[in-house]
Amino acid sequence: MEKKIMKQAALLLLLVLILALPVCAVAASSGYGSSSTAGISSGHGGGVTLIDRRMMNELDAKRHRTISVESVSLQAESSKLSLLILFGGVVVMVGVGVGISRTRFFADLNIGGKLATGFGTVVLIGALLGMGSYYFMDTINNDYDAALGALDLDMMASEIGSLEKDFIIYGIQDNARGEKIAEEIKGLVAEYTGDLATMNNFGLSSQVNREIDRVRGNVAEYDKTFADLVEYYHQIERDKETLEELSHTMGRELAEVVHAHEAELDAIENASRIDVGQLKLQTKMVEELFEAELRVAMIGAEEAEFLLDKRIARIEPMERLLGELVGHLAVARNLIPQLTTSQAEQAADLRMLAQAEREVQEYIEALSETIVAELRVEADLVDAREELAHIESLASGIANHLDGEAESSKEQANMLMIVMMLLAAAVGTVIAFFVTRSITA
Repeated sequence: MEKKIMKQAALLLLLVLILALPVCAVAASSGYGSSSTAGISSGHGGGVTLIDRRMMNELDAKRHRTISVESVSLQAESSKLSLLILFGGVVVMVGVGVGISRTRFFADLNIGGKLATGFGTVVLIGALLGMGSYYFMDTINNDYDAALGALDLDMMASEIGSLEKDFIIYGIQDNARGEKIAEEIKGLVAEYTGDLATMNNFGLSSQVNREIDRVRGNVAEYDKTFADLVEYYHQIERDKETLEELSHTMGRELAEVVHAHEAELDAIENASRIDVGQLKLQTKMVEELFEAELRVAMIGAEEAEFLLDKRIARIEPMERLLGELVGHLAVARNLIPQLTTSQAEQAADLRMLAQAEREVQEYIEALSETIVAELRVEADLVDAREELAHIESLASGIANHLDGEAESSKEQANMLMIVMMLLAAAVGTVIAFFVTRSITA
């Protein structure tokens, strides 16, 4: 009865350790880059490396870097050249008209010829006014269409950003919904690329085309970054299922082995003649297996915490716990030949432990891939946000510039049309004067 009470007390103590040690490990690893050693012997296990430290530090720095947004620098185009060309053309026309009216050829024309020349000139001026009106209307419409196209690019970039946030939320939790969102983003990126090509049809200035080329480069980079992001999300999804399955399997198998050896330990303790050597070996066997089972639970807790907060401070404790798990399994495997159990039982134990060791290695590989993928996702998210911010900033700047250019073109066209009408009236008056003077002379 006394032995039974002592065994129950020991099991209760071990249960308390199972519940307390993961908490201690998490608390001790709360510092950046620190490792947890609370309540755990480090005498077992070899080194386990889940991620290269240089890669880890590079990815960590990349995911915590500050996003820089490109700015747009576009200068408003001056309308002075157009006015100079217009006035120069009018001066040339007046000079040519006056010169023709003073030639012998014009002087020798009869009255009908001179009147026809005068009215023809007036009609020509009217036609030029009509052509000018059409040209300015076409220019204004083209500028407004370009401005609307750039505004649409800005709005599409915002829509892509909104869908990207939805993908981050639902990408892993809801695979079907995540895939649908990813396809929508890919479709918008393809449409965006096509709209950028359409912008070339508006005959924009060289400085605007340079900014559009910058947008095109950022869109191509975003397309690649998002494709990598989706691939890493899929890998994390697969690895999480593998980790969950392996953790459950290892815990169940180790619990079965522990239970079997506890029964053998009870048999030795209750024997009429206690074999002290076997008692020590079997006790050591149970302790090693129990410690291995405990490490599986602690590793699972650390893994779950890492998947939630992505803190690299949790990587070192997981590596240490995995090393200890490997060490405890190795010690238990070496103890089996020393036990007095049957060869069949020993062979079964060896097979079970070999299976557990293989599963641990699979777990290490899957966990390593998950850690790298999680850090790459975090880094790629920063890249994607930066590239999208560049796209939005550039598109918004281009849209504002083109809208200003369209308004300027409208004002310029109104002014030039008024000037052209006044000049046409002046030119017509001058021509009428010289034609009338020539006829009356």
